[in-house]
Parts: sequence; structure tokens; C-alpha cells
Amino acid sequence: NNTSFDEAQFEVVGHKWTDLSEGDYGVSLISDCKYGYEVKEGVMRMTLLRAPLSPNPEMDRHVHHFTYSLYPHGGDYAAGGTVPMGYFVNEPLEARPITGRGLAANKAALVRASSEHIVVETFKRALSGDGSIVRLYECHNSRGTITLTFARPVGKAYECDLMERYIGPISSEGNRVIFDIKPFEIKTLYIRFNDAMEG
Repeated sequence: NNTSFDEAQFEVVGHKWTDLSEGDYGVSLISDCKYGYEVKEGVMRMTLLRAPLSPNPEMDRHVHHFTYSLYPHGGDYAAGGTVPMGYFVNEPLEARPITGRGLAANKAALVRASSEHIVVETFKRALSGDGSIVRLYECHNSRGTITLTFARPVGKAYECDLMERYIGPISSEGNRVIFDIKPFEIKTLYIRFNDAMEG
């Protein structure tokens, strides 16, 4: 509580998790739908319900279902694997039976990052054109050169903004694209695969 603003603040926003760590040990508090956390004087708190009176006096006054998990780990949040554990809690695996028709001959990942500190959050069809959008972010406060490897050869690749507007080209070779990333940076990439190109 270094400033009056800090003293007045009772929680901070956090998606999926918050963490309290020393150099060699820590504990993460992971949630599937709660986004307000407070860590003060060694105590971790998570806001479960707000129940404000305005604009709706009945807001949050219903039955709620949520999941949270206390995750002790070695090292800090990065070494302890808090980021992937947050995704496991929020997107649990589902087992579904499939027939022979559903089995793919090529079991390569659609896209794979060269580093564990890159989280590929979205892989979707571009809003315009016949390309794909890959949205990713850096999660461990690190910078460096990243390689994304795709299951198909890349014909065209460029960086775009969140509205999918062109920013500039990025290097591609075969089924890989290479680019630099800064700590906690969000990147949106437009990828057009060779088999989607004309001629």
C-alpha cells in the first residue's frame, strides 16, 4: 500500500489465476470464472460474488456454480506451470468416442510454438479473404525470437492488429513463420497456406 490509490484498491483483475511465490516455492489460486483477486500480507483472496444494488438490485443473487483450485508448485508461476494449469481448469479435456471416419491420418498439430512461454489463444478463419488468424501472447515476461510450425506449408504471413488490419510482413519458410516478441505482448498473425493460394 504505497499510495492512497493502493490503499483504496481492494482487488485487481486477473483472468484464470493469481499467484504468490517466493524464489523456490509458490501457490496459485485458479478459477474458472472469477476475476477479482487480492493478495495482501501473505493472504490470497478471490471475490466470489459482488451483489451490487445498481443497475440491477437482484444482480448476483441467484444460484452460482464455479470451480476454483489451490495449486502449490515449485519455483515461481512460470517454473511451476501455472499458466497451463489455468487452462486445464478452464478448458477441461472431454473424451468423445469417434469412428474410423473421424481419425486423421496426419496427427500433426495445427500450430505449435517453439517456446513454452507462448500461448496460442486463437486459431480461426480470417474475417476477410481465405486465410487464417493466429492470436497468441507471451506469458512469462520474456522476449525473443519465436517460430510457429504449422501442419501445412505457409504461402503468405503478416502481422495484423486485433481488427485484422495489415501491419507488416513476417518471415516464413516452408511450414514455419518466425518473428520477435516482447514481454507479455499480444500478437495477431494472418496466415495463408500454400494450398489456399491460386495458381
